[in-house]
Amino acid sequence: MPNEAATAMNLIDQRKDEKENPDGNNNDAPSSSAASPNAVASDYEKMKSAALTQLSKDDEMTIPYDVITNLIEMFHSQSKDFGEAVLIFLPGWQQISRIGDMLRRSRYSKELSVFMLHSSISASQQARVFNPAPRGFRKIVLATNIAETSITIDDVVYVIDSCILKGTAYDAAGNTVSLKSQTIAKANGIQRRGRAGRVRAGVCVHLLPKSVYSELPDFLPPEILRAPLDEVCLQIKALNEVDMVVDVLSRAMDTPSFASIAHAVKMLKEMSAFDHREKLTNLGRALAAMPLHPQLGKMLLVAAVLGVLDPVAIIASSLSAKSPFIRPMPFEFDAFDRVRSDLDRGDASDHLTTLRLYNGWLATNCSPAYARSNFADEVVLRGMRRSVQQLTKLVYQCGFLRHVLPHELRGNRKDNDSSMDLALRYASRFQDNNGLIRMALLWSFYPRIGCSETHKTRSKRELFCWDNKPCTAHTSSILFKKKKDFFEGREFFLYFERMRIEVNLNVMDATLVTPLMAILAAQIVTMHPLKDIPEKCYIDEDSKFGPFSTSTTKPESMNLASTTVLQMDKGKKLFCVSNDHAIVIRDLREVMEFYFSLAVKSVDASLFPQEVVTALGEVIGFPVTEVDVAALKSGQGMPVATGGSTNNEEDEDAAPETKQFSWNKNESDSDSESEGEGPEFIDDNYIEQKTATIFDKMTEEERNRIHDVFGDIPVLRRRDKDFKISAAEGDEAVHPQQVLSSNEDEVAEKPNTTNSVELWD
Repeated sequence: MPNEAATAMNLIDQRKDEKENPDGNNNDAPSSSAASPNAVASDYEKMKSAALTQLSKDDEMTIPYDVITNLIEMFHSQSKDFGEAVLIFLPGWQQISRIGDMLRRSRYSKELSVFMLHSSISASQQARVFNPAPRGFRKIVLATNIAETSITIDDVVYVIDSCILKGTAYDAAGNTVSLKSQTIAKANGIQRRGRAGRVRAGVCVHLLPKSVYSELPDFLPPEILRAPLDEVCLQIKALNEVDMVVDVLSRAMDTPSFASIAHAVKMLKEMSAFDHREKLTNLGRALAAMPLHPQLGKMLLVAAVLGVLDPVAIIASSLSAKSPFIRPMPFEFDAFDRVRSDLDRGDASDHLTTLRLYNGWLATNCSPAYARSNFADEVVLRGMRRSVQQLTKLVYQCGFLRHVLPHELRGNRKDNDSSMDLALRYASRFQDNNGLIRMALLWSFYPRIGCSETHKTRSKRELFCWDNKPCTAHTSSILFKKKKDFFEGREFFLYFERMRIEVNLNVMDATLVTPLMAILAAQIVTMHPLKDIPEKCYIDEDSKFGPFSTSTTKPESMNLASTTVLQMDKGKKLFCVSNDHAIVIRDLREVMEFYFSLAVKSVDASLFPQEVVTALGEVIGFPVTEVDVAALKSGQGMPVATGGSTNNEEDEDAAPETKQFSWNKNESDSDSESEGEGPEFIDDNYIEQKTATIFDKMTEEERNRIHDVFGDIPVLRRRDKDFKISAAEGDEAVHPQQVLSSNEDEVAEKPNTTNSVELWD
């Protein structure tokens, strides 16, 4: 019996034990007598049980590679018609590569034409499986479940099913998505069996005993039990604002766990789509009207007010579909790394790397040669182009850009320019400002952020997500295996997707940002005088945040009177800054959130003042340049995607028309060109006095009404002393002394707890 049969034997034994001993008692324990006829069998059962316990921990370990190659050789030797192809279902790329290597070393290697079918290879390589094999060769297709329902290969006669697939599973307790191998269901087996003999009689071999196969579940768990529920909860609330999300989902045919619902609601609260009472905010209504993940939808709105709509739309299109980069072959790894590094240009950003790849492809007139030389899939790039056009039109047709054009661009335009073209150009006027692009991503992806920690005895940084889970950069990320110096000055990172693969939590895409950018996007920031903060809160000799020297954070090196400590998200990080810088950070955060909430509420991006964009660029170190009105009018230097179709663009690449809509139920249908310059800046002292008086006189019902209109914005948290809202927990901000006293050991043990940095040199 081959070793690969271990899984089937283990499953048979488990089913047998369950039937014979439903109460878990072992009534058939063998006699201890050496003369018993069952003695030899007993020893064998013990050894087999010990071996199977180890093998059954991972389904991939039990794939019968030798059996698969022997079956291929048997089919090849018995079939005289080389036009009869063989299709093998395997769980992933590693197993496909291993079988491919074994076939290349087999005795029939010179008569087999091996094709690999995986989602990470280019579409042109995938299409090769439909071509007949060369004369004198038999076609062998090694595929994942992509060949189960998506495609049909007509000349396949033999199918070998490993009965294992890789699928996603959602761990509600850890709030993580895992990619792991699992046994197929009967429905998958029927689909795979149907791939054999589509045009002639065929043979399918399932590598499981019939008794085990008959006991497989009819279907795999539905997606509502295998994926995060962020989009589902948002759409439920958009359709039913009265009932709580958990009450609605409790009536579903397959009810998700309470923990998975709670994680989704918490995330929507943290991104201000829900308020603290789980009521839909204006931003939530806007995101529910967009056919995108909530964070990608928010990213488009933020990009529109910051003037970086087109580059952010390109990034959003890449995140909503598969990556444009294809998997290189082993001998191409070094060349692939060089290409990625050249595109990154030291920005430490997977998102900016994709953006430059796409823009470079457009600049070469969509050259296939450019795509091949940069390990990109041209089909994916063309799909991104259509998606970018749809996304930018979506932002325009919802009315968000209706008043965004300044006076000098309204009217008096060329005949071939539409108001949409000019509005989209103006919304992308700072498309080359990488700082504003990073801020748009960071502001939208929060709380999907993390930080890098360094230990004095280690040369490599450790990455931690914001929920304090250790993670690593995926092998496809630009951050993979980077050393300490790579993170210097950019100790925070943002990401859109993370996934647990095997034992490690992998960040699939990432962009490094500065601590200052991170604190501007944080949900809760509180200010404390340095003299009120215990030294243990910001001094940690073993694990320090960032490359800052210990001497710069010693109390004796700071001026207690002129230094403020900014506490980020209830003590996750502490920042030591001057009093003046602390006020700038506080006021800029409040102004950004207030005007963005106002713009979303009114469905009018022009209410976000240009002065705020300019101030943000100056503070983060990426000053904006003056808008070239002549260039905007002519479209010179502007991206093709936002300027409509070009003459040489293929008809199938044109974006379909998007139905006009608006998320503001009280919005007037009038689309007149009434000039609204947006609210003017008012003296800060006046705001201090006025808001303090107003909030003191407000009832709780009136305060709730304010939060319904503007959401949970920082200025309301700071003014409302008795009604402090935390999107994460709904309670008040915690003083650093409370964080320290509640669990003093936790501060020293966890690298992702309070530490200190300086934001300005």
